[in-house]
Amino acid sequence: MIKQWTRALVILSTLLLFTINVPALHMPGNNKNILYINSNNLGYPYTDQIVSGLSSVLDTTQGVNYYMEFMDTQRLMDSLTFVHFYENITRKYSSINFDAIIATEKSAVDFFVNYKDSLLFKDKAFIFSGIPDIDEYDFTGIDACGIIEGRELEQLFYSMHRLFPKRKNVHIFMTSSKTDSIYRNNISDFNEEFDLANYNIITDLSNDAIIQFLKTLGEEDMAFVINSNYDHTGTFKPYNNVFNHIKEPLNIPVFTDIKTRVKGFTGGKKKPGKTYGKMMAQMAIKRINNEQVKPQFIHPHVKLQYNYQELKRFNVNFSLLPRDAVIVNKPKSFFSKFKELFLVNILFILSTAAIIIILIFNNINLRKYRVNLESARDKAMQSESVKTSFIANVSHEIRTPLNAIIGFSDILMIENEDENLDEYIKHINKSSHILVRLVNDVLDLSLIDANEIKLNYNLVHLPTFMDEIIQRNLIQLDQKDKHKIRLKLKPPKEEPEELYTDQLRLNQVIQNLISNAIKYSVKGTITLSYNFVEKEEVQKLTKASNFNLAHNTYCLISVRDYGIGIPQELKNFVFERFRRLDQVYLGHHGGVGLGLNISKSIINIMGGEIWFTSTQGKGSTFSFIVPQLHTEQFTESDNDA
Repeated sequence: MIKQWTRALVILSTLLLFTINVPALHMPGNNKNILYINSNNLGYPYTDQIVSGLSSVLDTTQGVNYYMEFMDTQRLMDSLTFVHFYENITRKYSSINFDAIIATEKSAVDFFVNYKDSLLFKDKAFIFSGIPDIDEYDFTGIDACGIIEGRELEQLFYSMHRLFPKRKNVHIFMTSSKTDSIYRNNISDFNEEFDLANYNIITDLSNDAIIQFLKTLGEEDMAFVINSNYDHTGTFKPYNNVFNHIKEPLNIPVFTDIKTRVKGFTGGKKKPGKTYGKMMAQMAIKRINNEQVKPQFIHPHVKLQYNYQELKRFNVNFSLLPRDAVIVNKPKSFFSKFKELFLVNILFILSTAAIIIILIFNNINLRKYRVNLESARDKAMQSESVKTSFIANVSHEIRTPLNAIIGFSDILMIENEDENLDEYIKHINKSSHILVRLVNDVLDLSLIDANEIKLNYNLVHLPTFMDEIIQRNLIQLDQKDKHKIRLKLKPPKEEPEELYTDQLRLNQVIQNLISNAIKYSVKGTITLSYNFVEKEEVQKLTKASNFNLAHNTYCLISVRDYGIGIPQELKNFVFERFRRLDQVYLGHHGGVGLGLNISKSIINIMGGEIWFTSTQGKGSTFSFIVPQLHTEQFTESDNDA
C-alpha cells in the first residue's frame, strides 16, 4: 500500500511539473506554435542545457509560442507511460494547433513516432536530437530533421583504448533506464570493434557502491561512468558529487560523459546541450516558415575533454590525444619564469627569418630590374654576382649560430630534468632545424640563378641508395606521428643496379618529393619506384614532345602518394617559386614554396626532366628522369654543367 501511495505521489508531482512548464501567456492569432518534449526532467544538467539553448532562440523570435513537457522516463517509465503522457498533453493542448514538434532523447522520439498519426501530431514538422542511429526509425511520411548523436561515444572509447592499450577490462556504470539503453546498444557494437577488450556493464549501483567497486580494480582495468543516477526515493544524485569528495586518487583511469574538470575523471565527452537546443530551435523556425533544412540529419562533431592532472599521473603520451582535444585543469604557464631566455631565442629566430625574407624579396626585385634595364646589363650581372656572394656569406654566417643553437638545444633536451622546460626547448630545436633548411634552399636558389651549381659524378648503387632513403623517411613518419601512412620501395625486377650521377643532388630531389608526399597525406601508401627506360618510352609516357632528350637511356624515378592532390586550375604553377597551392596546410607545415622549383632546376642541370600527374582528393605522382651515363662518356664539360 505504501509503495502504491508513493507511486501516486510521484505521478501527481510529475503532472504538476507538466502544468508549471506551460507558458502562462498564450497569444492567439497568427502566431506559430511549437511543442517541445524532453525524455528527462528539469534539474537534470543536460536537460537544463538544452532548454536554455531552445529558450534563447525562441524567446527572441517574434510570432512564435512554445510549450514544454518533460516525460521524466528515467524514473517513471513503464508500459503505460506513453498512454498516460499522451492523455495528459491531449487534454492540455486540445485547443492548440501545433506547427512543429521538437523531441529530445530516445523516449521522446519513440513517443512521437508511436503517435505520429494522432490528431495532435499528424502532418507536423518533427525536429529531434539524442538518437544514435537514424536507421532505427521509420520516418516515412514524417517531415523530420534533426541531430544524430552517438558517434562521440565511439570516439571516446577509441581514445580510451589508444591511451591505455594494456587495460583490457572496461567497467561501465549506468542505470537500467530506457534512455541508457542507447549506451548499451553502442557498447555491444564496441565489443565487436575492440575485440581485445572485456566490457562489463554494471547498472543501478549507488554512488558509494561505485566508489568502493572502483577502489578494488587494478592495472588491467579502467572505467566509464554515465552521469545519470537516482536513489531509491527518485532523487537525482549525479556521480560527480561523489567524485568531488574522493580523498585518495583511484588506481585506474575513469572516463565519463560529463565535464572532466571534476577530480578523479581522466577524460570524457563534452555534450554541448545548449548548442543542440539552439540548433533544434533554428531548424523548427525554418520548417514552420516552409524553408528547407540542409542537411536534413546532422552528425555534429563533439570535442573530447581530458584532465591534465590525471593524464600526467598515468604518464599518458599527450601526442596520442585527438588533434582537437580540450585539456582542462592544466597548470599555469611557466613563461614568466623563463621569459627572458625564451624571448631572447625567439627574437634571434625572428630576426634571422626576417633577414632571409628580405633577401628573398631582394632577389625577386633584382631579377625584375635585370629584365627591364637592358642598357645596364653588365652592371646588373656584376650586381647579381655580388648578391650571390653576399647570400652565400650571410647563409654561412647564419649557419654558425644556428648550429650552436641546435647543438645546445640537443644537449638541453638530454640533460634537462625540468619537465616544464621541455616544450620550450623542443620548440627552439624544431625552429632552428626549419631555419637551416630554409637557409640551404636560399643558398641553392642563389647558386642556380648564378649558374654556379657544380655536379660531382660518381657511381651510385641504386638498391642500397633507395633503401637508405626509405629507412630515413620511416623515422620521419614516426616523428610526425603519421602512423596511418606506409612507405615502400618498388624496385625493378631486372635492371642495372648502378647509375652514374651526382648522388648528393639525386638524394636532394627524391627527399623533396617524399617529404611533400608525407606532408600532404593522411593515410595510404607512398611508393618510391625506379627503372631504366629508352628515350622513346619517355616520350610516350609523358605524351609531350617539348622535352629535349639528348641521351638514349634514362633512369625513371617516381614518388606516388594518396594525399590531397592538386586542383586542375593550379597545375601550371606547381614548379614556380614561392607558390604554396594548399592554403589549408600553409601554417601547419611551413615552407616558402622553393622545394619543387629547386628540384626542377637541379634535374634540368643534370640533363633530365620532371613532371607530374595528379587528381584532387586522390593523390599525385611526381616522376623525373636522369640520363644513364657511362664513365668513358663523361667529359669535363658534363661536370661543369
